[in-house]
Amino acid sequence: MKEFLNKSDNNKVMVLDYLIRASREVPVTELVSETKLSNSTINHILYSFKENTYIKKDNLQLNYNEAGKLHSVRITDTSMIDASFFYLKKSLLFITIKELFEAGYINRVKICDKYFISSSTFSRVRQRLSEILESFDLELTRENTLEGEEYKIRNFYFLFFSNACSKWLFSKEAYSTLEASLKSDFLNSLNFDPSQKGLVRLFMHICNTRNAQKHYVSEVTSIEIKGKGKLQKIFLDIYQYLNSYFPYYENIVEEAKFIFVFCTRHQIIKIDLLIEDEITFDTKDINYFDYVKNYLVDAILVQFFDGDEQWHKMINFEITTFLLFAYTSFSDARRFLYIYDDDNYESKNNYEKQIYNRVIEILNNMEQDLLWGFFGIELNDFDKKGAMYNKLFVLVYSFLSKKEMNKVSREKVMIYVQNSRVYTGEIIKAKIKKMFSDKVELTSVYSTDVDLFITDKEYDNEISFPKTIYVTTFYDTQAMDRLFNEIFLEIIKQINNEHL
Repeated sequence: MKEFLNKSDNNKVMVLDYLIRASREVPVTELVSETKLSNSTINHILYSFKENTYIKKDNLQLNYNEAGKLHSVRITDTSMIDASFFYLKKSLLFITIKELFEAGYINRVKICDKYFISSSTFSRVRQRLSEILESFDLELTRENTLEGEEYKIRNFYFLFFSNACSKWLFSKEAYSTLEASLKSDFLNSLNFDPSQKGLVRLFMHICNTRNAQKHYVSEVTSIEIKGKGKLQKIFLDIYQYLNSYFPYYENIVEEAKFIFVFCTRHQIIKIDLLIEDEITFDTKDINYFDYVKNYLVDAILVQFFDGDEQWHKMINFEITTFLLFAYTSFSDARRFLYIYDDDNYESKNNYEKQIYNRVIEILNNMEQDLLWGFFGIELNDFDKKGAMYNKLFVLVYSFLSKKEMNKVSREKVMIYVQNSRVYTGEIIKAKIKKMFSDKVELTSVYSTDVDLFITDKEYDNEISFPKTIYVTTFYDTQAMDRLFNEIFLEIIKQINNEHL
């Protein structure tokens, strides 16, 4: 969201993010050092947080030194996204985009009068909005309407409003209408949680608004589902839902297909591990679609699943919906985050680096002109290529996560406990087991295979272990806390060092 905020508000969001992630009392001097902002700017920002209605009074703690100067600050139990929206909702770019969405065009006179801005200020805002929209392959026309492929327009609005905040941003009437319709069998059968329901409500509002403005989705592919499994029921429920509540849609079949692909691609509708249905998408009219899809499915199956065919159907379906969505409405979703920096969002452990590098290798082994031409990305557009690398990395990572959750067992941290005090060793073992359950194995074999060796004292002729932790008794809460932390770190270490 950085592009939609001015410099001053971006600084406030940066400080907010640092404080919320720190989740502790932070000295003003630390904020100055970490943000590179001046002491006076930091003080001004911290005092301004009192005005932020998304930060509850009890959750903002400003601490002063003996001289009465602001010394440190702490923010607790606060949503970074909602607190940042306090600034976005005042942004002229946000106001203009919301007007463009709801009215279908931007009314210069209305915005200038309502928000007391001059024509020259409006022109600057309009120019900046035009540049942003162009980077998403959309055009703000001379008549201040939005032109572009309908799939991309709807996806832009969805990414913008869904990342803006968690609250409903539109009229109460629209909310009530959608809330009544979303109690249909379509939603009940899927058992959506509040987050999923909120995303569906927003997306349906976008579809309703665009249809009311006579903007319709065109046919990209036909869908055929064979069998009587979950996928067929979901698709038919979506179609019946639209037919019942929104009969004014110009082309209900195409809208149902669009919603089906959109919801599965965004994981609003989650697909079972090994789906029962046979689903086919007729993509012969999309140049090189089947070639790209088959290459990716086969490469992923071989590189990450040792060619195990039981995963083929799931991977084929996910890659197909991924490519359909990327082909019709590719956007770098990272641009809609309030804060995005490499240190926090691009850091990867060893396991994740292996996945990422293999994904890049798979893509690099394809004909590059064909691959990036399919996605509509220029060969020298490294930002968009990086976004596509990241999207496919996350998708493959999700496949492996499903595979991981399907595992019967996994590697455990091997722990040996010895203690000279009677009964103490068994009690320490029980506490470890209760805390970490199936993530550890408490071995009775004293050997070099042990990851963590827990003892009360150092003995002669001991085996040399990778890590030794000294705990005299389970009554020592500090020692037990230190022990639990070391076990946790060892679990994280094993996870980070996993191999594909």
